[in-house]
Amino acid sequence: MGAHLKQWIERLNAHHRLAIAGLTGIAVFFMLPIALLDTRAIASWDAASGIYLSLAWTTIAGADAEATRISTRNRQSSLTILLIVLGAACISVAALAFMYKSGHGLPVWKKMLHVALSFLALGFAWLLIHTRFAFHYAHRYYIGGRGARAAHTGGLNFPGDRDPDYLDFAYFSFVIGMTSQVSDVAVTSRVMRRITLAHGLLSFGFNVAVLALSVNIFASLI
Repeated sequence: MGAHLKQWIERLNAHHRLAIAGLTGIAVFFMLPIALLDTRAIASWDAASGIYLSLAWTTIAGADAEATRISTRNRQSSLTILLIVLGAACISVAALAFMYKSGHGLPVWKKMLHVALSFLALGFAWLLIHTRFAFHYAHRYYIGGRGARAAHTGGLNFPGDRDPDYLDFAYFSFVIGMTSQVSDVAVTSRVMRRITLAHGLLSFGFNVAVLALSVNIFASLI
């Protein structure tokens, strides 16, 4: 990736990333044939979420603590974050229904295409949920204070003396996403405990119900 493109991506805020991802999904939907309506829908989701994740992780990987703190000034609303998370979960369930439907009366190649697109949608949904929570944790942390004070007013206490960057918040978010519990990062505020509780419950439900169901459907297809 060129240095200028990387710098441009890192300057995008959450609304810009959402807009670019949405336009990409719309473009993919209208580029595919009308006869492939189900495929258009799931492929559009895959394209939009893939672009969003690419933009988000370019920002995450390139931000130090100061850049992370500065970017929190363009905070996305909690309502929008909630809608994105719930939308990702609903899309994943729809992908499972689509995958199940694809196993009846279709040629093998088309069945495999549907299964691949559906599993890709599930993977992107999982990544999107925890990526968005990583941004949300970063915003909540740096709204509360700076430097040493942020360890308490921000609601999370990271080991070590350095201020956390986006990768630190991604670590915290994905640990919850994979285990539904915290690890070496202490939660020190009531607000952050409630966010972490909601995140843990959502992660548990997604991992157990949706992913376990996807394995059962895949087994029935073969």
